[in-house]
Amino acid sequence: DQTIAGTITSNGTTPITNAWVWAEKVTSATDFTPNGGWSGDPTDPAGNYSLAVSNGYWLIHANAPGYKESKYVVAGTPTTVRVNSDSPADKNITLIVNSGFTAKAPQSQSITPANATTFNDTVNGVSMEIPANALGSDSSSNTSLTVSEVVAPDSTVAAPLEGLGKEISAVKKVSATESQSITTLDSGSATITITYDDADIPEGISEDQLTLSYYDSSAGQWVEILAVQDTTLNTLTGTTTHFSTFAPTYPTGSTPPVAPGTPTGTAGNATVTISWTAATDDVGVTGYEVYRSTTADGTYTNISGNATADGGWNPAVLVTSTTYTDSTVSNGTSYYYKVAAYDAAQNQSTASSASAEVMLRLMCLQIHSLLTLL
Repeated sequence: DQTIAGTITSNGTTPITNAWVWAEKVTSATDFTPNGGWSGDPTDPAGNYSLAVSNGYWLIHANAPGYKESKYVVAGTPTTVRVNSDSPADKNITLIVNSGFTAKAPQSQSITPANATTFNDTVNGVSMEIPANALGSDSSSNTSLTVSEVVAPDSTVAAPLEGLGKEISAVKKVSATESQSITTLDSGSATITITYDDADIPEGISEDQLTLSYYDSSAGQWVEILAVQDTTLNTLTGTTTHFSTFAPTYPTGSTPPVAPGTPTGTAGNATVTISWTAATDDVGVTGYEVYRSTTADGTYTNISGNATADGGWNPAVLVTSTTYTDSTVSNGTSYYYKVAAYDAAQNQSTASSASAEVMLRLMCLQIHSLLTLL
């Protein structure tokens, strides 16, 4: 059996316990389209992980509360791990601190199974209504319900908002020294409502694309629950017959956006403004990266911002319109431009065709300046 192993740290040395690490099988070293394989597990107290995998190319992701999701990188570039009847090790990932994150404390409530119960957790944004006898017929408050905010992975079909889920668990005290975990309701179904924040919805995803889902750890997938959405209260409400990790999720998809149109450029005085036809995508286009070269067939350099630098995901640097002004050019020089699109699932399109030559004509600018002086 082959594995991929490594360590997850916060600064290259400090291990992160219970970080979620998952491997997604992709088509090739350069084509990150999912190819029917997934494996995931939390890290141990030393920050180590080991994932059971098959032969092929794998893209490794990691996430933890208070950190941004990151991928395995080589020289700052997300890189696949090839498994060829071996077990690659030392595939380490350094997570980047999410400066805006505030940890939420778990919330618990004792309940009496014989009675109908309402659990309203305003800290974690979860409320539950559990019918009488759903967790047994005991008339004493021997059962506790707990909601904890936990890190949760993306899957090939959906991803949780902010990479976080709401883990709901129930424990029944059966004796003075023994407790029993409850994962499935004895009868009926519980109603669950989760509150979300509009600010957490990724660029390119509309609010009506959100769904209520639970995480199936055995399949490595988010499973949608039929839910009612209230866009005024920002809630999703559905029913469940079991306890696990739930979250508002959005579609990830595996198909990259269709490439944007060929850009056209307009030269100014030490500026070039380019525009292009928008890309299209089955999930939604989040934004664009712009690349520049001084020759049509030369090397194109990202000038707008790298959304996947060091294996992270920073959509804030993407260009969200279909125009871009390049102010880092010099008069008297020719430039060529390409544009690529990203969707909310971090799928990148192929780059557009190169623009026609955009020449900043130094002589014309000098003559114009002279006439202005006269």
